Amino acid sequence: MSNTGRSDITIYYTAIELCKTEDKKWVYFDPCYKDYTRLMQQLKSVIKHEFGHALGLGHYVADSFDVNVAWARGSVSSPSIMAVFTHQNINRNFITPQDVSAVISIYGDAGFLPKPLEEKVFEYFQPSSFVVGLPKGGFVLASVDGLLSKDKYVSGVPVEVTIKDPNDSITTKKIFPNSKGIFSYQTMISDKTTTGIYIVFAKFRDVKSPEVSFYVSSKFENEQSKIPQWIKNSIKWWAEDKISDLDLVLGIQHLIREGILNPPTREDQTSFENSGKIAVKIPKFVKQTSIWWTEGIISDDEFIAGIQYMIKKGFIVI
Repeated sequence: MSNTGRSDITIYYTAIELCKTEDKKWVYFDPCYKDYTRLMQQLKSVIKHEFGHALGLGHYVADSFDVNVAWARGSVSSPSIMAVFTHQNINRNFITPQDVSAVISIYGDAGFLPKPLEEKVFEYFQPSSFVVGLPKGGFVLASVDGLLSKDKYVSGVPVEVTIKDPNDSITTKKIFPNSKGIFSYQTMISDKTTTGIYIVFAKFRDVKSPEVSFYVSSKFENEQSKIPQWIKNSIKWWAEDKISDLDLVLGIQHLIREGILNPPTREDQTSFENSGKIAVKIPKFVKQTSIWWTEGIISDDEFIAGIQYMIKKGFIVI
Protein backbone atom coordinates (compact mmCIF):
# COMPACT_ATOMS: atom_id res chain seq x y z
CA MET A 1 0.00 0.00 0.00
CA SER A 2 1.34 3.43 -0.93
CA ASN A 3 1.08 6.62 1.13
CA THR A 4 -1.97 7.63 -0.94
CA GLY A 5 -4.08 5.03 0.84
CA ARG A 6 -4.74 3.16 -2.40
CA SER A 7 -3.70 -0.44 -2.96
CA ASP A 8 -3.87 -3.10 -5.64
CA ILE A 9 -6.62 -5.69 -5.48
CA THR A 10 -6.05 -9.29 -6.50
CA ILE A 11 -9.10 -11.39 -7.35
CA TYR A 12 -8.86 -15.20 -7.39
CA TYR A 13 -11.29 -17.30 -9.40
CA THR A 14 -11.49 -20.91 -8.24
CA ALA A 15 -11.91 -23.98 -10.44
CA ILE A 16 -10.49 -22.31 -13.54
CA GLU A 17 -8.79 -24.54 -16.03
CA LEU A 18 -6.92 -24.02 -19.29
CA CYS A 19 -9.05 -25.05 -22.24
CA LYS A 20 -7.51 -26.00 -25.55
CA THR A 21 -8.95 -24.68 -28.81
CA GLU A 22 -7.38 -24.61 -32.26
CA ASP A 23 -7.85 -23.54 -35.83
CA LYS A 24 -5.93 -24.34 -39.01
CA LYS A 25 -2.92 -22.24 -38.00
CA TRP A 26 -2.86 -21.97 -34.18
CA VAL A 27 -3.52 -23.81 -30.94
CA TYR A 28 -5.00 -21.67 -28.09
CA PHE A 29 -5.04 -22.20 -24.32
CA ASP A 30 -7.50 -19.88 -22.53
CA PRO A 31 -8.80 -19.74 -18.94
CA CYS A 32 -12.10 -21.53 -18.75
CA TYR A 33 -14.64 -23.15 -16.52
CA LYS A 34 -15.52 -26.74 -17.16
CA ASP A 35 -18.79 -25.76 -18.84
CA TYR A 36 -17.45 -23.21 -21.32
CA THR A 37 -14.32 -21.40 -22.44
CA ARG A 38 -13.90 -17.89 -21.03
CA LEU A 39 -11.51 -15.48 -22.71
CA MET A 40 -9.37 -13.31 -20.44
CA GLN A 41 -11.08 -10.17 -21.79
CA GLN A 42 -14.44 -11.62 -20.76
CA LEU A 43 -13.19 -12.37 -17.25
CA LYS A 44 -11.91 -8.80 -16.96
CA SER A 45 -15.33 -7.48 -17.99
CA VAL A 46 -17.06 -9.60 -15.34
CA ILE A 47 -14.60 -8.51 -12.63
CA LYS A 48 -15.01 -4.81 -13.41
CA HIS A 49 -18.79 -5.11 -13.60
CA GLU A 50 -19.10 -7.01 -10.31
CA PHE A 51 -16.60 -4.74 -8.56
CA GLY A 52 -18.84 -1.83 -9.59
CA HIS A 53 -21.64 -3.52 -7.65
CA ALA A 54 -19.28 -3.89 -4.66
CA LEU A 55 -18.74 -0.10 -4.74
CA GLY A 56 -22.49 0.46 -4.65
CA LEU A 57 -23.39 0.90 -8.32
CA GLY A 58 -26.54 -0.64 -9.76
CA HIS A 59 -27.15 -1.73 -13.32
CA TYR A 60 -27.10 0.97 -15.99
CA VAL A 61 -30.40 0.48 -17.81
CA ALA A 62 -31.86 2.38 -20.77
CA ASP A 63 -35.55 3.28 -20.99
CA SER A 64 -35.78 1.42 -24.29
CA PHE A 65 -35.80 -2.39 -24.24
CA ASP A 66 -34.30 -2.47 -27.74
CA VAL A 67 -31.35 -0.33 -26.60
CA ASN A 68 -30.67 -2.69 -23.69
CA VAL A 69 -30.69 -5.65 -26.09
CA ALA A 70 -28.30 -3.83 -28.45
CA TRP A 71 -25.90 -3.17 -25.54
CA ALA A 72 -26.04 -6.80 -24.43
CA ARG A 73 -25.32 -8.09 -27.92
CA GLY A 74 -22.54 -5.60 -28.47
CA SER A 75 -24.04 -4.17 -31.64
CA VAL A 76 -24.05 -0.75 -29.94
CA SER A 77 -21.42 0.40 -27.44
CA SER A 78 -22.92 0.97 -23.98
CA PRO A 79 -22.02 4.13 -21.97
CA SER A 80 -21.24 2.16 -18.80
CA ILE A 81 -19.46 -0.98 -17.59
CA MET A 82 -22.58 -1.44 -15.41
CA ALA A 83 -24.88 -2.09 -18.38
CA VAL A 84 -26.35 -5.61 -18.40
CA PHE A 85 -24.32 -7.37 -21.09
CA THR A 86 -23.53 -10.91 -22.12
CA HIS A 87 -20.18 -11.99 -20.70
CA GLN A 88 -19.24 -13.39 -24.08
CA ASN A 89 -19.10 -9.83 -25.40
CA ILE A 90 -15.43 -8.81 -25.19
CA ASN A 91 -16.26 -5.21 -26.18
CA ARG A 92 -17.63 -4.40 -22.72
CA ASN A 93 -14.24 -4.32 -21.03
CA PHE A 94 -14.15 -0.54 -20.46
CA ILE A 95 -14.76 1.67 -17.43
CA THR A 96 -16.32 4.88 -18.75
CA PRO A 97 -16.52 8.49 -17.48
CA GLN A 98 -20.14 7.70 -16.60
CA ASP A 99 -18.93 5.01 -14.18
CA VAL A 100 -16.29 7.29 -12.64
CA SER A 101 -18.86 10.06 -12.17
CA ALA A 102 -21.26 7.65 -10.44
CA VAL A 103 -18.57 6.47 -8.00
CA ILE A 104 -17.53 10.07 -7.23
CA SER A 105 -21.17 10.94 -6.49
CA ILE A 106 -21.09 8.29 -3.74
CA TYR A 107 -17.64 8.76 -2.24
CA GLY A 108 -16.65 12.30 -3.30
CA ASP A 109 -13.54 13.48 -5.12
CA ALA A 110 -11.22 12.20 -2.38
CA GLY A 111 -12.76 8.72 -2.32
CA PHE A 112 -11.83 7.00 0.94
CA LEU A 113 -8.98 9.42 1.63
CA PRO A 114 -9.31 12.24 4.17
CA LYS A 115 -10.83 15.36 2.66
CA PRO A 116 -8.28 18.13 2.16
CA LEU A 117 -8.60 20.96 4.65
CA GLU A 118 -10.21 24.07 3.22
CA GLU A 119 -8.14 27.20 3.54
CA LYS A 120 -9.92 29.75 5.67
CA VAL A 121 -9.99 33.27 4.23
CA PHE A 122 -12.46 34.94 6.62
CA GLU A 123 -11.67 34.33 10.27
CA TYR A 124 -14.72 36.37 11.32
CA PHE A 125 -17.70 37.93 9.57
CA GLN A 126 -20.75 38.90 11.63
CA PRO A 127 -23.14 41.85 12.13
CA SER A 128 -22.48 43.86 15.27
CA SER A 129 -26.19 43.51 16.06
CA PHE A 130 -28.66 40.99 14.63
CA VAL A 131 -31.64 43.33 15.14
CA VAL A 132 -31.64 47.08 14.45
CA GLY A 133 -34.65 49.17 15.53
CA LEU A 134 -35.85 52.08 13.44
CA PRO A 135 -34.95 55.37 15.14
CA LYS A 136 -37.70 57.96 15.78
CA GLY A 137 -35.50 60.63 14.23
CA GLY A 138 -32.02 60.96 12.83
CA PHE A 139 -30.21 57.73 12.08
CA VAL A 140 -28.27 54.83 13.51
CA LEU A 141 -25.53 52.73 11.92
CA ALA A 142 -25.79 49.01 11.27
CA SER A 143 -22.41 47.40 10.78
CA VAL A 144 -21.01 44.07 9.72
CA ASP A 145 -17.47 43.44 10.91
CA GLY A 146 -14.90 41.07 9.45
CA LEU A 147 -11.39 39.75 9.91
CA LEU A 148 -9.24 38.20 7.18
CA SER A 149 -6.99 35.23 7.83
CA LYS A 150 -3.45 36.31 8.61
CA ASP A 151 -2.10 34.03 5.87
CA LYS A 152 -4.54 35.33 3.25
CA TYR A 153 -4.36 39.09 3.92
CA VAL A 154 -2.74 41.07 1.08
CA SER A 155 -2.00 44.75 1.57
CA GLY A 156 -3.80 47.09 -0.83
CA VAL A 157 -6.42 44.52 -1.95
CA PRO A 158 -10.00 45.53 -1.05
CA VAL A 159 -12.80 43.40 0.34
CA GLU A 160 -16.03 43.65 -1.68
CA VAL A 161 -19.04 43.67 0.63
CA THR A 162 -22.49 43.13 -0.89
CA ILE A 163 -25.78 43.80 0.87
CA LYS A 164 -29.24 42.83 -0.38
CA ASP A 165 -32.21 44.63 1.14
CA PRO A 166 -35.77 43.26 1.59
CA ASN A 167 -36.69 44.65 -1.86
CA ASP A 168 -33.83 42.68 -3.45
CA SER A 169 -31.89 45.85 -4.24
CA ILE A 170 -28.16 45.08 -4.17
CA THR A 171 -25.36 47.41 -3.14
CA THR A 172 -21.65 46.54 -3.31
CA LYS A 173 -18.89 48.53 -1.66
CA LYS A 174 -15.11 48.10 -1.65
CA ILE A 175 -13.48 48.31 1.75
CA PHE A 176 -9.75 48.26 2.43
CA PRO A 177 -8.81 46.25 5.55
CA ASN A 178 -6.26 47.66 7.97
CA SER A 179 -2.83 46.12 8.43
CA LYS A 180 -4.30 43.46 10.73
CA GLY A 181 -6.92 42.38 8.17
CA ILE A 182 -9.84 44.02 10.01
CA PHE A 183 -12.66 45.62 8.00
CA SER A 184 -16.14 46.92 8.70
CA TYR A 185 -19.15 47.65 6.49
CA GLN A 186 -21.59 50.28 7.78
CA THR A 187 -24.97 51.33 6.46
CA MET A 188 -27.22 54.11 7.69
CA ILE A 189 -30.63 53.19 9.17
CA SER A 190 -33.25 55.96 9.41
CA ASP A 191 -37.01 56.04 9.95
CA LYS A 192 -37.34 55.83 6.14
CA THR A 193 -35.42 52.54 5.93
CA THR A 194 -37.34 49.47 4.76
CA THR A 195 -37.92 46.98 7.55
CA GLY A 196 -37.06 43.32 7.02
CA ILE A 197 -34.08 41.04 6.46
CA TYR A 198 -30.81 42.39 5.07
CA ILE A 199 -28.42 39.75 3.71
CA VAL A 200 -24.71 40.49 3.58
CA PHE A 201 -21.68 38.65 2.23
CA ALA A 202 -18.10 39.57 1.40
CA LYS A 203 -15.57 38.57 -1.25
CA PHE A 204 -11.80 38.71 -1.04
CA ARG A 205 -9.79 37.69 -4.09
CA ASP A 206 -12.82 35.84 -5.49
CA VAL A 207 -13.39 33.85 -2.28
CA LYS A 208 -16.87 34.36 -0.84
CA SER A 209 -17.66 34.55 2.87
CA PRO A 210 -20.68 32.85 4.46
CA GLU A 211 -23.88 34.90 4.18
CA VAL A 212 -24.98 36.68 7.35
CA SER A 213 -28.06 38.76 8.04
CA PHE A 214 -29.51 41.39 10.33
CA TYR A 215 -33.10 42.48 10.79
CA VAL A 216 -34.33 46.06 10.65
CA SER A 217 -37.37 46.14 12.94
CA SER A 218 -40.09 48.69 13.53
CA LYS A 219 -41.03 49.57 17.09
CA PHE A 220 -44.06 47.77 18.51
CA GLU A 221 -45.51 47.39 22.01
CA ASN A 222 -48.36 45.41 23.58
CA GLU A 223 -49.23 43.76 20.32
CA GLN A 224 -51.89 41.07 20.60
CA SER A 225 -50.74 38.16 18.49
CA LYS A 226 -53.01 36.98 15.69
CA ILE A 227 -51.06 33.74 15.43
CA PRO A 228 -52.03 30.77 17.66
CA GLN A 229 -49.53 29.84 20.34
CA TRP A 230 -49.25 26.26 19.04
CA ILE A 231 -47.93 27.58 15.73
CA LYS A 232 -45.40 29.75 17.55
CA ASN A 233 -44.28 26.68 19.47
CA SER A 234 -44.03 24.64 16.26
CA ILE A 235 -41.95 27.30 14.51
CA LYS A 236 -39.68 27.60 17.56
CA TRP A 237 -39.16 23.82 17.53
CA TRP A 238 -38.49 23.95 13.78
CA ALA A 239 -35.88 26.70 14.26
CA GLU A 240 -34.23 24.48 16.90
CA ASP A 241 -34.21 21.51 14.43
CA LYS A 242 -36.62 19.53 16.58
CA ILE A 243 -39.23 19.12 13.81
CA SER A 244 -39.00 18.96 10.01
CA ASP A 245 -39.43 21.56 7.27
CA LEU A 246 -42.72 19.90 6.32
CA ASP A 247 -44.11 20.67 9.80
CA LEU A 248 -43.29 24.34 9.16
CA VAL A 249 -45.23 24.21 5.88
CA LEU A 250 -48.26 22.67 7.65
CA GLY A 251 -48.26 25.60 10.09
CA ILE A 252 -48.09 28.07 7.19
CA GLN A 253 -51.01 26.30 5.51
CA HIS A 254 -53.05 26.82 8.70
CA LEU A 255 -52.28 30.56 8.64
CA ILE A 256 -53.50 30.67 5.04
CA ARG A 257 -56.74 28.82 5.88
CA GLU A 258 -57.42 31.22 8.77
CA GLY A 259 -56.83 34.26 6.55
CA ILE A 260 -53.88 35.44 8.66
CA LEU A 261 -51.47 35.05 5.75
CA ASN A 262 -52.36 35.88 2.16
CA PRO A 263 -49.80 34.07 -0.02
CA PRO A 264 -48.48 36.15 -2.92
CA THR A 265 -48.06 34.88 -6.46
CA ARG A 266 -44.65 33.36 -7.07
CA GLU A 267 -42.40 35.29 -9.43
CA ASP A 268 -41.31 32.06 -11.14
CA GLN A 269 -44.05 29.55 -11.95
CA THR A 270 -41.96 27.19 -14.08
CA SER A 271 -40.69 24.79 -11.42
CA PHE A 272 -43.99 23.48 -10.07
CA GLU A 273 -46.93 23.31 -12.46
CA ASN A 274 -49.31 21.13 -10.45
CA SER A 275 -51.42 22.74 -7.74
CA GLY A 276 -51.14 21.32 -4.25
CA LYS A 277 -47.47 20.48 -4.65
CA ILE A 278 -45.30 21.23 -1.61
CA ALA A 279 -41.59 22.02 -1.71
CA VAL A 280 -39.26 23.59 0.82
CA LYS A 281 -35.89 25.26 0.16
CA ILE A 282 -35.50 27.59 3.13
CA PRO A 283 -32.41 29.82 3.52
CA LYS A 284 -30.46 29.30 6.74
CA PHE A 285 -30.96 32.86 7.98
CA VAL A 286 -34.75 32.29 8.23
CA LYS A 287 -34.28 30.11 11.32
CA GLN A 288 -32.59 32.98 13.16
CA THR A 289 -35.44 35.28 12.14
CA SER A 290 -37.97 32.73 13.45
CA ILE A 291 -36.22 32.65 16.82
CA TRP A 292 -36.35 36.47 17.01
CA TRP A 293 -40.11 36.31 16.35
CA THR A 294 -40.80 33.65 18.99
CA GLU A 295 -38.80 35.75 21.47
CA GLY A 296 -40.82 38.88 20.67
CA ILE A 297 -37.99 40.78 19.02
CA ILE A 298 -39.91 41.23 15.77
CA SER A 299 -43.66 41.54 15.26
CA ASP A 300 -46.22 39.17 13.76
CA ASP A 301 -46.58 41.42 10.73
CA GLU A 302 -42.83 41.42 10.13
CA PHE A 303 -42.63 37.65 10.48
CA ILE A 304 -45.59 37.11 8.11
CA ALA A 305 -44.00 39.52 5.64
CA GLY A 306 -40.89 37.32 5.73
CA ILE A 307 -42.96 34.19 5.02
CA GLN A 308 -44.70 35.97 2.14
CA TYR A 309 -41.31 36.96 0.76
CA MET A 310 -40.12 33.32 0.81
CA ILE A 311 -43.29 32.17 -0.98
CA LYS A 312 -42.91 34.95 -3.55
CA LYS A 313 -39.28 34.02 -4.25
CA GLY A 314 -40.04 30.30 -4.45
CA PHE A 315 -38.20 29.22 -1.28
CA ILE A 316 -41.51 27.71 -0.13
CA VAL A 317 -43.98 26.31 -2.67
CA ILE A 318 -47.50 25.55 -1.42
